[in-house]
Amino acid sequence: MNTQLVIAMMTLLASLQGVAKAAIPAHNAAPAQYQVLFENDQVLTLKMTLAANERDKWHSHHSETVYFQRGGTLAIETEHGMQEVTVADGEVMWHPSWRHRVTNLSAHPVVAIIVEQKPQ
Repeated sequence: MNTQLVIAMMTLLASLQGVAKAAIPAHNAAPAQYQVLFENDQVLTLKMTLAANERDKWHSHHSETVYFQRGGTLAIETEHGMQEVTVADGEVMWHPSWRHRVTNLSAHPVVAIIVEQKPQ
């Protein structure tokens, strides 16, 4: 095999790995924090539990609705930077598809129910 072909193949593989990393579902990237409650061909429902000062791993969600059973202060990191947010118990929010990781800055666990719409 010539060197240019090997370099081209390695570059292609590296770029594909980057795509795969960007699309790792939460329950696969961080199974200790994300439990599958329900799944069918249209939605995926997860329970997220982050202990005090715990950080999950980089992961992605399709368009999602999030209900916080127990809120708290979170640091949410995306490719564009970090944002600190405080969510109340019972708060609901919606996000388009995104990739991020979350750190619980609270002194107690944060618990959320996430419903993701699967792409059609």
